[in-house]
Amino acid sequence: MTTKLQGGFWVGVDVGKRTVDACVASVHARPGQWAKLPVGHFATDEQGIAALGQWLRSALEHGPCVGVCIESTGAYSHRFVRAIEHLGLPEVSMVNPALPVAFRKSLGLRDKCDRVDAAVLALYGIVHRPAPNTNKDKTYEQLRTLKRLHDDYDTDVQRWENRLEQCLDDTMRAPIMETIAYLKRCRKDIWRTIQQRIKEQDALGRDVALLCSIPGVGEKTAVLVLAEFGNLRSWSRTQLVSYAGLYPKVYSSGTSVHLKPRLARGGGARIRKGLYMPACGQLRTNTRVACWARELIARGKTKMEAIGAIMRKQLQLMRGVLVSGVPYQDKHPKAFLTH
Repeated sequence: MTTKLQGGFWVGVDVGKRTVDACVASVHARPGQWAKLPVGHFATDEQGIAALGQWLRSALEHGPCVGVCIESTGAYSHRFVRAIEHLGLPEVSMVNPALPVAFRKSLGLRDKCDRVDAAVLALYGIVHRPAPNTNKDKTYEQLRTLKRLHDDYDTDVQRWENRLEQCLDDTMRAPIMETIAYLKRCRKDIWRTIQQRIKEQDALGRDVALLCSIPGVGEKTAVLVLAEFGNLRSWSRTQLVSYAGLYPKVYSSGTSVHLKPRLARGGGARIRKGLYMPACGQLRTNTRVACWARELIARGKTKMEAIGAIMRKQLQLMRGVLVSGVPYQDKHPKAFLTH
């Protein structure tokens, strides 16, 4: 089934809705050998996961499993991580899907199928050795689920209110209004549940209180940041900004191509959306962050660039108050010397 492996191996898994494709690659495997790597196809139910564990046992006999690499595919990837917890494998490394795609292109591979994706993920693990990142606090996972559900209800309310505004048939306005009222009740119930969880978790309650001490940061913004990032203390300043996509992306080449820098954006769309309106409101105040942003505008920055700078600064201040454990105090000029 597999050749004898020395020095351990990586497992690359392409996760689907009902099936997974798993590939085993020795740490000494070369990218050009991708077509010869053993790949197994398994269901994601209990029997399929058991078959996956049995399939991997022969490899475990010849060397330790160094890591497991999968793509971040939302609920499917998280379900798979939970399903293999009892197999005794190392903690899973869940990577941005754009990275294996770029890695596959760098290998010159033209094929795109589940088998190839699994082999690419195994080889990506060997070359880049992504750090494990799926063993997260259940408190933040629950908070994230609740906050996203609340946001979904909020989106649905806006969608149905738009329908009501555009409805020309008076006989249909009543059922639309009933739907809106129901969605608002659901949204309100979810928010009450979030507040109850915050009260029950002392550490979470302290973190929310610390974040709300920052001007321009309300309870919903604090909950959003904690839900999306988890424990901010485990992130560096640069990691926070990079994940949220709040840094300027430069695009230039030679002497002729010089595009205007823009926000990098990326996967932190929910964070940027949640920070945008508070930043717009902050710009109209007299806080130190707002004064600093207006200085940027006076030096030639556009209003949108100043708003992006406020979003970035607010995110860094949130991390700062949690790391220090002290509520925000408007007495530290060092925070505003550089952007």
